[in-house]
Amino acid sequence: MAFPYLTGKIIDASVYSPDAVDPKIAALGLFSLICLAGGGVIARQILLTKAGENIVAGLRCNLFRNILRQEAEYFDRTRTGDLITRLTADVQLVQSALTTDVVNGARSMIMVAGGSGLLLITSPALTAISLISLPPVFMAARHFGASIKKIQKQVQEELGLTTTKAEEVISNLKTVRSFNGEMFEVKEYEEKVNRVRDRAIAAGIKGAYLDGSVHVAANAGLFAILAVGSSMVGVGGGGGGEISPGDLASFLMYSLFVAGNTASLSTLYASLQKTKGAAGRIFEVIDREPKIKSGKGELEGHALGVSFQNVGFSYPTRGDVTVLNGANLELPSGTHTAIVGSSGCGKSTMGALLLRLYDTTQGSILIGGKDIKELGTDSLREKVAVVQQEPVLFAVSIKENIGYGKSDATDEEILRAADAAKHSPSSLNDSEGRQGCSA
Repeated sequence: MAFPYLTGKIIDASVYSPDAVDPKIAALGLFSLICLAGGGVIARQILLTKAGENIVAGLRCNLFRNILRQEAEYFDRTRTGDLITRLTADVQLVQSALTTDVVNGARSMIMVAGGSGLLLITSPALTAISLISLPPVFMAARHFGASIKKIQKQVQEELGLTTTKAEEVISNLKTVRSFNGEMFEVKEYEEKVNRVRDRAIAAGIKGAYLDGSVHVAANAGLFAILAVGSSMVGVGGGGGGEISPGDLASFLMYSLFVAGNTASLSTLYASLQKTKGAAGRIFEVIDREPKIKSGKGELEGHALGVSFQNVGFSYPTRGDVTVLNGANLELPSGTHTAIVGSSGCGKSTMGALLLRLYDTTQGSILIGGKDIKELGTDSLREKVAVVQQEPVLFAVSIKENIGYGKSDATDEEILRAADAAKHSPSSLNDSEGRQGCSA
């Protein structure tokens, strides 16, 4: 902010005392000031970028942690693609705001505040004239900002649907090809992408109107300053309410700083409105408490008896369909029991209830005589072994897949498990996962 002031003083000295100023010394001084300002910009950018990246990293980890805390019902109601979009695109918007918008916004606010103060010191009369551009700026920001926030939230929601569609099709590519559904899925995906595009364009148009309104208002103020200020310039430099040529030059430079940074703030405001929509979707998950609360009890021992006592259950997403109604089942310790029945009779449901992926709507389930609702979920699930009909392989080595669920498993234990599964020990370090697609 010292640059316009020094420039004005040099102009006045050149006009009124030409021999008092050495142009070379003046130029060297201004260049030194510019270099100092550049160093400050570098330091500011580094510090704020580090702070922003640390905040975003914590935000992303907290979001992922809280997603995994949610009960199974939440995932029944929430699309996978929508959650992935919150972890990626939504967090990316927040990251951009914290690492770029905040940096630029802080700079612009300082420049506007400092410039306005110096304008007032230089010429209160011209400062009053420059204020005519502020009401239109605030009105435009209020009008277009609310629309941008609303539209951007719709963009993020539509983007979540698009991600869900892609995830579903790629994960089930064999089924899609078996039914010759490639072109159908491409058309469906294109329609979703086009909806995202249309809403994003609508948000961009609103932002363009905001920027244009601010540009017109700011430049109108500059023209008014130039018109009035030129008539106030006095050879005497301030006599009779007049200002010197140097003061007018300083005032115009301050005005350019203020106008330019006000325009930047309007753009940043539009960007922050977009970010608010994304941040709202992120904190909607972070602030959500899971419906299934972990108990505090510990489950000790192995091969404990299991008892289903008058258990009733309906899936929350299909509340009108009763899956279990007054179910009673005793599984004594040390015995083997097979539960058989037609599809949909509740076999898998009983397994899910035993793991407390869902809570019963009536009755209780006991393990070793303890109600599972009183047990810590970690303690409960550590004691229940699960072999799925279609096991999922994570995109890590076979060794890591075998050891999943037992972080302290030794190499010897993993080798024994591989041998029991008739898996060649030589391929334990191979990477394998269901995310690879072949069809």
